[in-house]
Amino acid sequence: MSARPGPLRSEEALVSSIETSIDPLEREWEELAERTGASPFLRPAWMRLWWQAFGAGKLEIIVVRRAGGLVGVASLERKWGALQGLANWHTPEFGILAEDSVVTRALAQVFIAHAGWRGTLSFVDSTQPELRELRLAADQRGYSSFQRTLERSPYLEIEGDWDSYWRSRSRNLRRGLERQLRRLDEEGVLSVEVYDGRDRLDERLAECFQVEAAGWKAARRTAISSRAETHRFYRDVARWAADRGWLRLIFIRLDGRALAGQIALEHDGILYTLKGGYDPAYARFSPGNLLLRVTLEHAFSAGLSRCELLGDAETYKLAWTRNCRNMIALHVLGPSVLGWLAWSTLTYGRPLAKRANLDSVVNRFRR
Repeated sequence: MSARPGPLRSEEALVSSIETSIDPLEREWEELAERTGASPFLRPAWMRLWWQAFGAGKLEIIVVRRAGGLVGVASLERKWGALQGLANWHTPEFGILAEDSVVTRALAQVFIAHAGWRGTLSFVDSTQPELRELRLAADQRGYSSFQRTLERSPYLEIEGDWDSYWRSRSRNLRRGLERQLRRLDEEGVLSVEVYDGRDRLDERLAECFQVEAAGWKAARRTAISSRAETHRFYRDVARWAADRGWLRLIFIRLDGRALAGQIALEHDGILYTLKGGYDPAYARFSPGNLLLRVTLEHAFSAGLSRCELLGDAETYKLAWTRNCRNMIALHVLGPSVLGWLAWSTLTYGRPLAKRANLDSVVNRFRR
C-alpha cells in the first residue's frame, strides 16, 4: 500500500539505490512505516520472514532517500532475469512504501528501469496510486503493461454497535447461527477465547495449526502445517506479532476443546484475519460461519474501525459484507523477444500458461 497523500516536494533531490539486505534498513524502514501508517504487511519484519520462508531468487530492495533519510522502499526479488515483489498467496497485500507521491513516482521509475524483460507486483490494491505511476513509467520506456484481478478481498467498515449490525444481517443467517449455537450448547460448555500470545504461545499456536489442518485443507495440502516453509512462516509471524501486541488467536471451544480457530493481526484499528479453520467433526454446526461471527463481534467490542476478511469473496463472507477490494497483479513487459513471449502468454495463451510454467519456458529460451 502506498503512503497517505502528501505534499509534492520535487525541489528536494531524491537519491535511489538497490540494497540486498533488509537488516541495515530495518530501523529507518520501520520509522517510515510508522510515518505513513503502513499495514503490518509492508513492514521490514514481515518482508524478512516472507523472504526466509519463500524467497527463491536474489533479494533486491529499491531504496529512495531525501536529504539522507529513507523515504521510499520497494521489496523485490530477481528471478530468471525478471523482477517481482515479495508476495505470494500468503500475502494479504503488497505495494510500494513511499512518503509522498513524488517518491512513489521515483520508485516506479527505478522499478521499470531495472525490471529486465518482466516486472511483476502481485496482490496490490487496485486503488493504489503506484499502479498508475508504474504504467506511466512503463509506457515511457517502451514497456507494455498488463493487469489482472487475483481476488476480490472482502472487508467490513465497522460503524455503530454489534447488536445493530447483527440485526442488519439477513434473517436466515441470524436464525441459522442462533440455532447452531443452541445445538452446540446442548453438546457441552461453549466458550470463546481471544488470545494475544503473552504466554503459552507455542501451545496455542500448535492447537490453532491442528484445527486449521483438520479438514479439507490437509487433504489438498493447503493447510499451514502441510509444508515446512509455510508452517515456519506463520509460526514466526505469530511470534513477531505477539511481541508487538498485534496477535489475536480466536477460538471457539466446546468443553475446552477447540472446534474452530483463527489467526489474526490487530493493528491501528484494523483486524486482519490471516488463516482459520475448523474441526470437520463439527461441520454440521456451521463452525466456519460461527467463527466469522465471533471474530466480527470481537472487532466491534474492541472498538476497531475495520475488519479485513482477506482471501477471496467466498459466498459465506458476502453474507457479512458486500465491500471488496480488488487485489491485482501488474505485469510490465520489456520491448524484447522475451517480453513479447510473456505478453503473448499472458494475454492470448492462458491455456498454455496452465500447461507450462512461464518462467521455465522463458529460462529454456534464454539458454
